[in-house]
This record gives sequence, structure tokens and C-alpha cells, in this order.
Amino acid sequence: MSSEFEDARRSLNDLPESAQKAKAINLLAEIEEAEKLKTEALNKLEFAAPSPHKNRDDWLLSGLIGLLAIAALYTGIDAIWNAEYCSRSRSGSSCTRGLRAQLQGGATVAIALLLGVVPVPACKVKVAVSWLLGITVAILFMASLFV
Repeated sequence: MSSEFEDARRSLNDLPESAQKAKAINLLAEIEEAEKLKTEALNKLEFAAPSPHKNRDDWLLSGLIGLLAIAALYTGIDAIWNAEYCSRSRSGSSCTRGLRAQLQGGATVAIALLLGVVPVPACKVKVAVSWLLGITVAILFMASLFV
């Protein structure tokens, strides 16, 4: 690219002096400077590429989130199917039965789907689905509280 700039500068220098020649020389200098800045920015961009270590970590994290989503999906479907939702804590376990358990199971399924959306690259659809599932989770949990 620099040879093209040198050729253009030589051909401009061969022209007779005029205001247009001065403008053209100034524009050529600006173009050369912009080309240098572009090259520097592209070189910096190459160094900003993710490392193989980061790619491995992202893959591992996506896999773990996927496994967690599958476990939540199983738990939610089981709660809806059997109308029984059991949870464990430090003080023991407690089980909810009936419609409340099915609503909590539905919310757990929605959370599982929300976890499944996490590894998807950012886009408008991901944002819309996340909002929809988040609102669904909130409604189902609120309904389970009032039942």
C-alpha cells in the first residue's frame, strides 16, 4: 500500500503548483495517516482475540450450565407429573403437593429453559426469550404463593 502512496505523491509533485494540488497533497497525507491508524488498530485486535484457555473455560462453563438446566428440567417435569415438589435444606426436607407443587414445577421448568438460553450468543431473540421466561417464572411463583 505504501508504494501506491509514493506513486500518488510523485504524480502529484509532477503537477504544476495550484490550490488543488495542495489540497490533494493534504488529502493524501490524511489518507496515509488513516491507513497507519487502521493497521495499528487491526494489529491490536489480533492480540485481543480470546486465548485457547479462555475458550476452554467458556466451553466448560456452558457445559455445566447445560447440565444444570437438564437437572432443573427433570425436577420441574417430575414435580408437574407427580404433583409433588420436594426441597431440601439444613433443617430437613419439605414437600409441597397438589396445584402449588405443579406451579412450582412449572416455574422450575421455566428456569431450566432460562438456563438453556444463557450460553446462546447475544441477540435480540435471546433478550426477548429471557424476558418472557423471567416474567413466566415470576408469575408462576407468585401464583404458587397464592394457591
